[in-house]
Amino acid sequence: MDTGSGLITSGTGLKIDTTVVARKYATTIGDGLSTSIVVTHGLGNVDIITSLRDIATNTVVDADVTISGSNTVTIGFAVPPGASTIRVVVIG
Repeated sequence: MDTGSGLITSGTGLKIDTTVVARKYATTIGDGLSTSIVVTHGLGNVDIITSLRDIATNTVVDADVTISGSNTVTIGFAVPPGASTIRVVVIG
């Protein structure tokens, strides 16, 4: 292992060191009914950054984001977003 490089070598190959290298998860949310949406990102990390964007206008969406576990965030909206109108990106 090259400390700090973000790479780990092992008998099974080359892997990223997730304590050094950030990973990304992206998905589209919204159903027109829910004001609280759980996003399962599977990154295994609570040190994350979450960004929301309106797909139609490419504008940043303001919402309440709660880290609800090392693999999930809960996003709260004042008004339910329309079906598949919000793009969520989680980096961690």
